[in-house]
Formats: sequence, structure tokens, C-alpha cells
Amino acid sequence: MSQLSAIDLAAIGAFAGVVEVSLQQPTVTAKNYLQQGKAVPLSPSILYRGWLINSASIAPICCIQFGTNRFLELTLNTYNVTKDTGTTLGCAALAGVAGSFVSTPSEMLMLHQQLSKTPSSLVGTARNLISEHGASILYRGQVPCIFREAMWAGAYLGLVPVFEGHLAQTEALASSPYSVWATAAVSSGLIGAFVTHPFDTIKTRMQGNLGPENTLFSSFVKTAKDVAKKKQLYAGVTPRAARMVGATFILSAVRTNVSSWVENYRK
Repeated sequence: MSQLSAIDLAAIGAFAGVVEVSLQQPTVTAKNYLQQGKAVPLSPSILYRGWLINSASIAPICCIQFGTNRFLELTLNTYNVTKDTGTTLGCAALAGVAGSFVSTPSEMLMLHQQLSKTPSSLVGTARNLISEHGASILYRGQVPCIFREAMWAGAYLGLVPVFEGHLAQTEALASSPYSVWATAAVSSGLIGAFVTHPFDTIKTRMQGNLGPENTLFSSFVKTAKDVAKKKQLYAGVTPRAARMVGATFILSAVRTNVSSWVENYRK
């Protein structure tokens, strides 16, 4: 990956995002229903409802995160800053923050598409939300989303290579590069899922409960207190943890393999 630019990684990130969503959209729907205290539907048409907006959001999010992470790495290299665990995780976390500003509005639209009793188009959902609550409603839940994305990108872009480096030096795994990568991906995905899930639950509650009658969910602090009091911070964690582990595998695999293919193609 040493020869690839930030633009190269941004393009790879967009492709990786679409692949990940296409494989795992049902886990997103299941998580959202559980976080809202609703029964998970079994109909494929409902489980894949919101696929378009999710793909359209995850592609630019991964594009921004992959690209920003690579840009920061190259910037540090320019100034001869030593790449260590701290800089690796820091670059990844900042890349996550950058992507959060796309995540929040797209997830607001996807959530209300999924919760709607009648199917609605992306444009129709956006129009209804804005007409009822104003354009700023699209960024409701931005604060918890920033925390979530910083930690999540820190896991899949930062922890994976850090863990790989440490695991490759262990006697039990040194002879099996695939085992090293798989162990790093599973570990990073699980850590990312569990440290970010409370913020994801808070964001989902804030976005799913709109209107003046839902003042309890009008701010990050109010929502956090209510969800914590009801011991629901980890509602929906099972499908989301499954998705996070799968996402770590998919994103890391696409990043590594496509990057290698591009570098070999250019030789």
C-alpha cells in the first residue's frame, strides 16, 4: 500500500463500503428495530429496505475515512513522524470523525424509511422530515455519531494493523498470515462493536423519536440518561456486533486485496 495515494484509498473505500452493505444490510435493519423496542421483521423486502440510502451513505463514508486516514499517514511521513500505535489509532479516529458528517443525515433517512408503515422513497422521506421538522433535523444525533465513528474507524482502520503487528510476532501464529489477519479482524470488530454501541443506541433513539412531544430525546445528555436508566444502552448489540465483525473482515479484506491488485497492476 506504500505506493497508493489518498485518492486511491478513497476510491477503494467507496467500493468496500458498497460490498459491505450489500452483504450485511439485514443486520442493520434488525439492530434498528431492536433499539426501538420493535419485533424484527423477517420479510426480505423489509430487511433490505434502506439498502440504497445505506449504500449511498456508506460508500462516501468509507471513501472519506479510507482517504482521510491515508492522507494523514502520508502527511506524517512527510514530516518524518514515526508511525506507532498512537499515530495509527489517531489517524484512524480522525478519519472516523470526518466520516460522521455524512453518517448522521444518511442514517436519519434510512431509519425513517425502515420505521415507516408505508414504503417511501429516499426523496419522499427527506421531504417529509424537512417539512415537519426543518432541515436541521437531518443532523440530529451528530454528537453521539462523532464519538461512535471515531472509535469505530479507530477499530477497523487502526486496531487491525496494530493487532496484526503484535500477533505476527507470536510463536503460535507467526507461520500463518491468514490466522494473524483473521484474529486481528475479529478482535478489532468485537472491541469496536462494544465500545461504540452505547453511542449508536443513543443516536438511534434521538433520531427515531422526533417532535415536540419527545423532548426526552432532544439532546445527547437527556437521551443518554434515559437509556442508561432503563439499562438499554446495549439494546440490539447482537446483530450489530455480528455486523461489526463482518464489516471489519470485509473492509479490511477489500482494502488489503484491492490495494495489492492496484499496486501490481501499475508495476
